[in-house]
Amino acid sequence: MQGEYDLKAIVIPSGEGIEEDYERMDAASAYCLRNQVEVPFIISGVGPDISECLRDRLGRPKIDSAGKDFHLELYNRVRKEIGGIFGVDTLSLNSIDNMLNTFPEGTSGKYGMVSYPLHLQRLRMIEKRAKAMGKMAKAVEIVPIPTEQSFRQTLYGLAALVKTALVDLRKI
Repeated sequence: MQGEYDLKAIVIPSGEGIEEDYERMDAASAYCLRNQVEVPFIISGVGPDISECLRDRLGRPKIDSAGKDFHLELYNRVRKEIGGIFGVDTLSLNSIDNMLNTFPEGTSGKYGMVSYPLHLQRLRMIEKRAKAMGKMAKAVEIVPIPTEQSFRQTLYGLAALVKTALVDLRKI
């Protein structure tokens, strides 16, 4: 069995906006410093907000969208601060996709997952169901790396937990 800090990578599921993404990246960086490890980061899920970033308020495509895409900002910050090689999952649109696309069959090892506590709990539910249904690699171990949880995240997280338990897990 691998040691406590033998991570292959740390996954940063893209959140509700750049501030949440930065908070997750900062938590991942702090985890690496605290545990004296260097691992690549994986940004998981660009989602439908990419379209929003590339359009103006009237829905027209922006002529110059450089710097408007918060995923590009996160990408550039990771490159600047971490300097290492990392992956970008461009397919995921939600938490289920984050798990299925990041950890397909054939993936193995220990991976950090950064988010606020209720989101990590939801990801754990998805992980258990996906592994049971054979849609996620069973040889993957997820190490939770929690960020602070805001009041908004608490409210959203509770509602999302209920929805995941009652609706979303059936989709796996």
